[in-house]
Amino acid sequence: MTFNYFDYQQPLTVRCPQCQHSATVTPHNNTATFACPDCSHQLTTDTSLQRNKNWQGPRHALYEGDCTGGCGMYLANEKFPLKPSDSDQQYHAFTCPKCQAPNKLKAQVIPQDDLDYTKVDPYFGLPLIN
Repeated sequence: MTFNYFDYQQPLTVRCPQCQHSATVTPHNNTATFACPDCSHQLTTDTSLQRNKNWQGPRHALYEGDCTGGCGMYLANEKFPLKPSDSDQQYHAFTCPKCQAPNKLKAQVIPQDDLDYTKVDPYFGLPLIN
């Protein structure tokens, strides 16, 4: 489902990740805030919504970079889903297909790109409450 932040300018009711009670995500132009009235948990988006450090929803790890073995070949691998308990500090070992050098690439952790925004909010990835 394609997503346009301008379609989501009204407050959204979501489930708090700490206490599981109802909370509110309030959009502000291209940023948003999260506030739970029950446990006082708060979150804010940073200016780069695609790389939001407070993303709570499903994530992927994307491994890419240049070969460190001397040939400089660009290495990339598919996106791998991460479990909620997985750290953002993910590394993966690759063997360069060109020079056979071992490489260790750090993951770029990104929000899952095929989310159903009728089930999670688009700013933090928290479950919506109807």
